[in-house]
Amino acid sequence: LGFINILLLIRSLSLIKFKFGKLSAITFSLILSIFVLVFNVWIYQLSIIKTIFVFLLSFILYFMILKNKINKAFVLLIVLVMFVSGIMVNPVEKGIAVINDSQLSKFIRSINDNDKGLWIVDKLPFPVMNYPIMQGAATFNSTNTYPNLEAFKKLDKENKYENIYNRYCHIFVNLIDINNTVDKFILKNADCILINMTTEDLCTLNVKYILSSDNNLERFGNDKIQINKIYKDSQYFIYKTDIKGEI
Repeated sequence: LGFINILLLIRSLSLIKFKFGKLSAITFSLILSIFVLVFNVWIYQLSIIKTIFVFLLSFILYFMILKNKINKAFVLLIVLVMFVSGIMVNPVEKGIAVINDSQLSKFIRSINDNDKGLWIVDKLPFPVMNYPIMQGAATFNSTNTYPNLEAFKKLDKENKYENIYNRYCHIFVNLIDINNTVDKFILKNADCILINMTTEDLCTLNVKYILSSDNNLERFGNDKIQINKIYKDSQYFIYKTDIKGEI
């Protein structure tokens, strides 16, 4: 369907007969660009630089269409847009050294070889939640092709959130204070859920290791669980839990 839409777009542009005046073209281009911008910022939470880029690009393309300037410059601009968006979606990488040979990956493998346990990935974006499992470490919030209902129901004993996690999903974890009253499961997108997890949940799941971007998870420790930093680099931190009993 996407390919058919591209063919229809090309054919439609070739059949354009109308030509807006300059003022009308500017007005409608602004309206359409703002419409596109609002939805992009809302859905993708763009940075300021990306927001400006999307707005200017949309405005130029709409203006050229409304002024019926379907020429070589328009084609080159479209090609540039497709090239940049393609590179951003699928970065060019050679080999798998970024997965196997980094300091972080070696450290995770060394832990897993000597002390297997359940991992969670805290406060990190997709696809980093899949990084430990790529090193062979069992990870609670790796991407679930099929939902791990048994584990989820340990956190949701009343099945209050089953309609949220009973799906294919990328799982984001946010470690929070035990007295925080936010919802435990939040549906972020159709295939993305957020779990606000407390130290009580760590004990329930018997989580042994945490990969995080937070430099101070020790603050969540209490008389039932201690959280100790065992690795750090410029971006990532690994913590080991010491569960002393039931909360």
